[in-house]
Amino acid sequence: MIGKIWRSLQLVLIAVVFMFGMVGSPAIAATDLIVNGSFETPVVPNGDRTYYKSIPGWTLLTGYEIELQRNHAGRAYIGEQLVELDSNRTTRIYQDITTTPGRTYKLTFAFSARPKIPDNRLNVRWGNTLVAQLSKNGTGLTDTQWQVYTYELQATAITTRLSFDNLNELSNVYGAFLDGVSLRQSTFITNIDSTTNLSPETGAKLTLPAGEYTSSIIGTQEGGDYDAWNRNGTNVTGCDAEGKNCTKGWEHKYFYKIGDSKQVKVDRTGRYQTPQLALANASADSSFTLTQETEVSFFVTDTGDMTNNQGGVSLLISRQ
Repeated sequence: MIGKIWRSLQLVLIAVVFMFGMVGSPAIAATDLIVNGSFETPVVPNGDRTYYKSIPGWTLLTGYEIELQRNHAGRAYIGEQLVELDSNRTTRIYQDITTTPGRTYKLTFAFSARPKIPDNRLNVRWGNTLVAQLSKNGTGLTDTQWQVYTYELQATAITTRLSFDNLNELSNVYGAFLDGVSLRQSTFITNIDSTTNLSPETGAKLTLPAGEYTSSIIGTQEGGDYDAWNRNGTNVTGCDAEGKNCTKGWEHKYFYKIGDSKQVKVDRTGRYQTPQLALANASADSSFTLTQETEVSFFVTDTGDMTNNQGGVSLLISRQ
């Protein structure tokens, strides 16, 4: 239930063929963390290929040079250019990404065999972890045949190296085509402060791309700022022998509002004697769907004395 998925979350390698880390107010967008992911710079003459020791965003780790092509041996997946990972010899290129430990990121890229070339291999590494070993046979192809792959990856450090290579391919100057590399954060922690985030206008906000999302209550052990909140300061009264069913106590009632739509209430399961007991009995996950990039505001309400509120609600927002 609450937070269990987060507690047990390890590196997830979920490949989907074909087809966000700061949070709060103002709204934060799930931006692409990859620089020059479609290899459009520097510009190569049309119908040609050019070799570089480095290009914007990408560094050569192994190999002779980075080879960019523009409508030379096949069409790009995005834009007009692609990279071939066999520039006179097998090649490895990388970017070092600023990441937040514990957060999950969605990696997407397109891979094609070079037309007419049988041996095309692509290895993907996230830090020291081998994410994928892919291979394609380009025999019989007269143009590129792109396939898009998506992986969910968890960060364990503040900087993570993402690299692509074909080091296990026959080094014969012909090899794997790569294009359309994108990396976006796909899980977010947002913290609702019970003293400041008290309306849709003042709520903790995220700007999220289209997709299906789950909102899960988490606590400080899972990276949140809060375990629960109390609208009566630290005052707790009327609890039963198990510390439950309190008249005044710790709870998780919160709301969210998607764009201009009606706000949604996620009700509490009760009030409890301690924040930790409230967390152990928190509300079930809530789901919502966005049809386009939209701002979502998360908040609590208190019709009484708001100045004595304590704590807040921490949420893990996950894109499905």
